Order: sequence, then C-alpha cells, then structure tokens
Amino acid sequence: MPPFFRTTARRFGAGLLALSLLLAPALYAQSAQDPPPKALTINAVSGLQYDQVRFAALPGQEIELTLENVSSLAHNLVITAPGARPDLVAAANRMGADGLERDYVPESDRVLHFVPVVDPGGQYTLTFTAPTEEGVYPYVCTYPGHGVVMYGAMYVSDEGEAAMPPLAEDTHVPPDSLRAGSASVASVSAHPYPTTPPIVYRTFMPESSPASIAVGLKGGLSYCFDTTPVMLRYAWQGGFIDNSEVFRGHVSEQRATIEGKVFYRSEVGFPLRIGASDAPPDPDFEGYEMIDGRPQFAYTIGDVQVRELVEPTPDGTGLQRTFQIDGADQPVRFITSSQDGVAFEASAGTWDGTTLRLPPDDAQRFVITMTPTPSTDVDRISTPDQAPPQNP
Repeated sequence: MPPFFRTTARRFGAGLLALSLLLAPALYAQSAQDPPPKALTINAVSGLQYDQVRFAALPGQEIELTLENVSSLAHNLVITAPGARPDLVAAANRMGADGLERDYVPESDRVLHFVPVVDPGGQYTLTFTAPTEEGVYPYVCTYPGHGVVMYGAMYVSDEGEAAMPPLAEDTHVPPDSLRAGSASVASVSAHPYPTTPPIVYRTFMPESSPASIAVGLKGGLSYCFDTTPVMLRYAWQGGFIDNSEVFRGHVSEQRATIEGKVFYRSEVGFPLRIGASDAPPDPDFEGYEMIDGRPQFAYTIGDVQVRELVEPTPDGTGLQRTFQIDGADQPVRFITSSQDGVAFEASAGTWDGTTLRLPPDDAQRFVITMTPTPSTDVDRISTPDQAPPQNP
C-alpha cells in the first residue's frame, strides 16, 4: 500500500476510534435513561382478585400491560398516584348513572393511567411510561363494589424487584386471604368495610340493580338505595350484609346476603311526582355527600333538584327521610302503598289515602317517618340466585 493510503487509513481508523470514544458516553447515557420495555399480563379472576398483586418497574420504563378478564364479572384497572387508591375507590362509588360510560374512572389528576371496563372473556392492552419518580403506585378495580378488595401495587425503583418487601409483609397488596391462588380464598371476609355504623358500601344487592348502595345505620337499621331508578328499595333491621358470595365471584350468587329482617319494601317505585302528571318521572342520580356520617342523595327531576337524607327515627324503631326540593313551582306528591309494611307520617302536606300532597312551599323541606307496623311481614327479598326484577 502506498504511504499516502497507509497514512490516510491510519488517520481514518484513529478518527473512528475517537468518534466511538466520543459517542460511548452518550450511548451509555441513552441506554441508562431508556430501560428496555416490559410486558406483563394480569388476569382478573374469580373472587374479585387480580392474579398478580404487584410488579416492579424501572423509572421511565415503557410498560405494556394486558388485562385479561377470565372471571364472570366486568372489571377495569386504574393506576393511581401514591396513596390515592381509597379516595378514588370512594369517588368511583359515588358516580351516577353515567358511571359505566366513563368506565367507573373518576375525573382526577391522581388517575395516572387506566384500562377501561373489560367484560368477561375480554382483554385490553395498555401501553404507558412508568413514572420517573420512585414510589409505590397502586392499581385497583374501581367497578362498583370491587375496589375494597381488588387491588395491587406497581413498585417503581432503580432497584427493580429488590425494592419490594416480602409478600407476607407487603401492606400495599390485599391480605393473604384475598389473594388469588391462596388456599384460604373460601374464607374471604364478609365485611372488608368498617363494621361500625354508619356504613356506606356499594355492592350487588338482591332485587336491586348493580348500581346499589347498602347503608348501615346505628341501632341495627340498614337500607338499600338503588341509584338506577333512584329510590329507596327496602330497609331491614338486624345485621348488615354478608358479601362473601360476591367476593367469590359465583355467577349465580352475585348478590350480598341481608343479615336481618326486611320491614319496608317500596311497592310503588320512584315515589315523587311533580305537577299533575301521574306518569313516573325519569330522575337522574347525581351522587351523594356525607352529612354527619350519613349519605345525602342528590338527584334531579328535569330542572328540579332533590336531596334525600335517610336517618333512624329518634327512638330507633324506624326511618325518617328528609327531602329538600329546589325549583318546584307546582304541587308535589309522595306516593306510598299499603303493602310497603310501614306506617307513614309527614311533617307537612295532607294525606289523600296513600298519597301525600304538598303545595310548592311545603315541598321545599319535609320529613317522611316510616315505622314498622305490628303486622309487618314484608321479608320477601329473593334468594341470591334469583334475578333482580325490572326497575319499576
């Protein structure tokens, strides 16, 4: 090789070496900043469980998460900011009739990513980038009644799986008795909610729509409020509810069991009428707010705003319902039935048989008191394997 070409080749080779040495730190930095993608599959299984209750991710790592629903119920998966799981579950439980359209995902900046509601047998793949800030990021099913037991945790750390504590000591995942694959799934607690009243719990109730709220009050009084037809379905006295069949995911037994005797059951459907029309209105449920630990339900009938608070009577033998109605410029009627199982009294208005008639002024605020009668015998709630009736 002529000297010129040897010199040029040496210079070219030296240039490549220098270029590689120059680029090496940049390539290393890029590799460090962009960890390899991670793919995982989480199954929603029977018993309101995820089969993986935790996984590790590196900061800034691309995650491909597939939710496969192999259970008999619909589920979603919501990844939240650290510590936000309980608040978001409560917010999802307060979502109204449009909850399903919004996949039961509350509007919140603490919702980081989510898999929409997946029906049984379906699947959905979510691709997202893990947070760059290390921490424990919960994931949870916010479908009504599920989030109290169906959750897990994403550990984001440069240490990867080494950042996770021993599973038995991990407070960010469900207790062992609720985990998929556990031999003690059959002993799932019937009461994963606080057992000191008042108790507000969204679950699947017998003879009520899936969007039902069970409320336990002091003195052993409880009731079911159905947010689909927007009405107080029934009330009972004794214990609260047993949710163990719901948690096990039994297809034919997806209803809680009432622990007590039903003393009131609405036989007329939605009870309010505004104006002269006898046609049942189509109310819109707007959620509830807590008043002294009890839910005050809010709903609208056209342009009329209604708030309803249900409390024990002072002597603890029945219930009183306080209605506040704003925007009604016509007479209001509250309709009952002689088959409801209780004696009705009203703080305002005039009774016409089983119908209470109120002028607009009196309807702004009135109280209905319901007391079981000596002959009360309305404990006719169907067994869990019977389908709920059509909404009246």
